Amino acid sequence: MPWGSGRRSSPWLLTSAHPATAPDSEADAPATASVDVAALLAALLDEMPLSRAVKVAEQATGLPHRTLYRLALDSAQRRERP
Repeated sequence: MPWGSGRRSSPWLLTSAHPATAPDSEADAPATASVDVAALLAALLDEMPLSRAVKVAEQATGLPHRTLYRLALDSAQRRERP
């Protein structure tokens, strides 16, 4: 459906289980990534309400909901200050 057709769209986050690797790297090595959770939450808060941003961050990072919610509240409050 086209945008503005009355249906509510759902934001999504694309991740890859296969990071870019050098040609001589081990093909079966486990994929790992380092995530700046505060930066992730800030980006999500730019695009969606706080509660949804926390849910998406929770799914992406596996961190506890309460921890992410506190970080999101702190981030939102910092943004509101002049």
